[in-house]
Amino acid sequence: MPTSTRPHRDATAPAPLSGRAAAAVLAVILLAAFMELLDATIVSVAAAAIAADLRAARPRCSGSSPGTRWPSEPA
Repeated sequence: MPTSTRPHRDATAPAPLSGRAAAAVLAVILLAAFMELLDATIVSVAAAAIAADLRAARPRCSGSSPGTRWPSEPA
């Protein structure tokens, strides 16, 4: 019985992506990661304005150092 030197591939396994398809998948993943970072940046920048509009109390964080002001507080 002849033996094959090629590794056995399951019949239900998808074929590996070619160069163009792999590049498209990579582009989609990188775009999604960039959009997630952009969203987090927008939220963190806008949080102070949203808190001021809602007249929210200043959060008491144990990690804040003395003299640290909430961004919406007057100097």
